Amino acid sequence: MKKSITILLCVAISLFGYSQKNIAGTWEGELHHHSGEYFNQYKITLQIQQEGDQVTGISYIEVADIYAEMSFEGTFKGNRLEFQENQILREKTPEELSWCIKQASLQFEIDNGVFKMKGPWSGNTGIAPTQSGNISLIKATPRA
Repeated sequence: MKKSITILLCVAISLFGYSQKNIAGTWEGELHHHSGEYFNQYKITLQIQQEGDQVTGISYIEVADIYAEMSFEGTFKGNRLEFQENQILREKTPEELSWCIKQASLQFEIDNGVFKMKGPWSGNTGIAPTQSGNISLIKATPRA
């Protein structure tokens, strides 16, 4: 009886571990800004590392010839990625532009074998909150 319970527990643990989705890797897509103060649409890339439900990584946002690279951390639970950028690591920005530090809540889905995430974001420049928007991402396929 004790052996059966141990085996059942091992199977349950392995099935639970197997069902944990791994979102680690490169995600590419678009960030839409509702107010479009400077631009309405930006290219965004997330480089995600995952350990259990904890995620860390680098976000890279660009438009025209300006960009910013920021660190982030967050969680991935169920089918939802929640993350908050921490700091700007590198940037190329005109004097009149301030990058916002973003937080987002993205829903994960698999659509015809393609891994996708999308959802709302909001941010703050350190001076004031910015208008919010939406992020849409697709997991990049590794290139040879």
